[in-house]
Amino acid sequence: NIKIGNKNFIGRDVHLIAEGNITIGNSCAIAADCKFITRNHSYSDKDIYISDQEYDYRPIIIGDDVWFGYNCIVLPGVKIGSGCVVCAGSVVTKSFPNYSIISGVPAKLIGKR
Repeated sequence: NIKIGNKNFIGRDVHLIAEGNITIGNSCAIAADCKFITRNHSYSDKDIYISDQEYDYRPIIIGDDVWFGYNCIVLPGVKIGSGCVVCAGSVVTKSFPNYSIISGVPAKLIGKR
C-alpha cells in the first residue's frame, strides 16, 4: 500500500500507517518522528461502541519536492502538492496546493514558495 519515489530522505522513527494507500513523490525530505495515518475510527452510530465500528480508510498523496519538518502528522485523505513545506509539529487535516507553506494545529496556509 506504499509507493515511494526516488531520491527521498525518510528520517528516524517515521510511521507510515498505510492500511489505505500512501504515495510519496520524488525528492521529498521527511524529518524524524513524522506520522502518516490512512485510517480513522468511524463514530457515527451512537448505538455501537466506537471500538466496534468500522474504520474509514482514505489515501495520502504527497507530490514531489515536499519537506516535512520534525514531528508532523498527516491524516487520512490529505493531498499535499509538489514543492510544499510542512513546518515542524504541524497536524495536516486537509489538502494543500503546490508550493504551499503550511504550519500549525490544524495546519493552515502561512505562505507560498
